[in-house]
Amino acid sequence: MKHLIATLSLSLLFGCGEEVSDLAKPPEAVSASRHLRHEVEGDTVTITGCHKKASGSLVIPRTIEGKLVAKIQRLAFSDCNRLIKVTIPDSVTSIGDYSFVDCSSITSITIPDSVDSIGWGAFRNCSSLTAITFLGDSPNIVNEAFTFRESSPTIYRKSETKGWNDTLAGRPIKLITEKRNGVSLTPEP
Repeated sequence: MKHLIATLSLSLLFGCGEEVSDLAKPPEAVSASRHLRHEVEGDTVTITGCHKKASGSLVIPRTIEGKLVAKIQRLAFSDCNRLIKVTIPDSVTSIGDYSFVDCSSITSITIPDSVDSIGWGAFRNCSSLTAITFLGDSPNIVNEAFTFRESSPTIYRKSETKGWNDTLAGRPIKLITEKRNGVSLTPEP
């Protein structure tokens, strides 16, 4: 009987269908929004996870609790297959291994100029990806950060940036200012 009352109380308080494991997180892992989880590490914040039911466009805030969001942790957005677009703030310096793996609905991503490293398999199996835009110099990109088995995204960069080759993961790299059929191809940051 006590267990039934406790279960009913939790259901009424937090809503049916919510996982109780999400309720037992330590205070530093409390959501910054209703979809993100994070950890405070000194003066910076690391995005550690995203609710799997998040959908549409998601904007990662530049600051949480007054501290800069500096990292996206390994597997943070893995299997968030309802997200179409993720906006990464210009405070992020590293994108961890497999951080966006299997995000099958993401169509475009913009990598801000603050990012200096992208980990192994970070965008692996993002099968709907059509455009990747880099706003800064070439970051340290680990082999297999991008694998394009089911998609053929166009990769863009600014003309004044440095350290780029002609291709990335077998895909040609184009300048953001290039035109096709007289229309400017400036992807939305």
